[in-house]
Amino acid sequence: MMSKTNQEWNDIFVESKARFPFGSVNNLQDVFKDPQVVHNKTVRLMNHKTVGEIKQVSSDLIFNQL
Repeated sequence: MMSKTNQEWNDIFVESKARFPFGSVNNLQDVFKDPQVVHNKTVRLMNHKTVGEIKQVSSDLIFNQL
């Protein structure tokens, strides 16, 4: 799997009409640049007591209290 990029594997699976689920596994940089993550505004900053501010991807589910 390391011989090709995520995009190359994705193209191969799409072109071969793969009959199994597949998708890219993103590194952390790519996660925070993902168009869906950006659009849904699911990046949250969290303050950690020893390392400082860190990025997290939160759920896009919002629960309303009744």
